[in-house]
Formats: sequence, C-alpha cells, structure tokens
Amino acid sequence: MKAMIKQFTGDINGPVSRDFVNLYKKVFAEPPYFESYEDCWIFENIWHYHLVKGCIFLAFDKDKLIGFGCGVGMDKVEKFLPQSSALDPLFKVKCFLRDEASEYINGNSFFYMSEIGVDSKYRRQGVGGLLITRRWLWAAHNNYKNYLMRTDELNSNSRSLYENLGAEILPIKQDVSDHAAIINSASKTRIYLHGSL
Repeated sequence: MKAMIKQFTGDINGPVSRDFVNLYKKVFAEPPYFESYEDCWIFENIWHYHLVKGCIFLAFDKDKLIGFGCGVGMDKVEKFLPQSSALDPLFKVKCFLRDEASEYINGNSFFYMSEIGVDSKYRRQGVGGLLITRRWLWAAHNNYKNYLMRTDELNSNSRSLYENLGAEILPIKQDVSDHAAIINSASKTRIYLHGSL
C-alpha cells in the first residue's frame, strides 16, 4: 500500500472534517491513551485550530482517510484565541515549556508537532513517517529551525517513530493527570522529544 499524503486546504466544514473527527476519536481511544472526546471539541480545538494557525496533513489509501498529522509554530500560540475569551488549547504546553524547558528550547522559534495518528490497520507501513517528514518540510519552508513533539511516557507508538527519525528526549516530564481525568485518559505523564529541521 502506498499512502498519498496531502496538506488539507479545502472546505473547513466539508466531508473530510467528519472523517478526520472520526479517525481522531478512533486513534486516541486506543492504547496508550484510551481517551474520549466530543466531536465538537475535536472540530474546534484540533481541526479548525490547526487549519487557521498551522497545518494539517492527511494520509489516504485511495479515498479512505487513514492518518493525520497536525502542527503549529509556537509563535502562533497565544493566551486566548483571536476574537474570543477561549483559552488557546496549546497555551498550557507553551507555558510548561517556558517554565520547565527554557534551557533546552529557544522561545518561540520551534514548530510543535502537535498531533499524529494512523488507523491501526495501516500502522508499520511507513504512513507515520511520511506524515512527520511532510510536516518537517512545511515547517522548514515556514522558517522554523527546530521541532518539538509531546507523547505519552509509556507505550507510545509515536515516541519510537520520532526516535528512529533522530529525535532526542528532553529531560523533562509533564504531569497531565488533571486533563486526563476530564477526557478519561489512562495517560497521565507526557514526555517531549525535539530535533533540528
């Protein structure tokens, strides 16, 4: 199977948005996360957010959506969303990094690889690696020099994928048990990996 990877630039409310929401729910309901989300939360905080502030790359097997990769430059993350009093969903990540990782991370000059997911039937076939490298190319084209990603401390598929592509683990851990309780997640601790573009 050869996956086709495309940056999504179409109708934000089109049929691909429904496929994205369904795949996101499916991927994150599996180990190690066991998370549950409302459709509207995924649409607003993941789909719409990244289309406005960053990028989303989608992987297809013919017409079937089989994977996604989202990212945003940390210089685009603000306390509140524009024209809103809603907290930017990545603001807590930015604050954590400012407070705990400033000796490793240089301010806003990095690209945050915020989401990656591949349908379990298509894993270990190179789809995740393609989604990562396409986002790296996008980030480099947009003048970012470094990337960062966050994942579960234990049993993470994306951790080994990033490490195999050269990422290094930062010596920091983030307790996300408060958020985990809200989304019924089994994942309580996140680690960060980083590298140069």
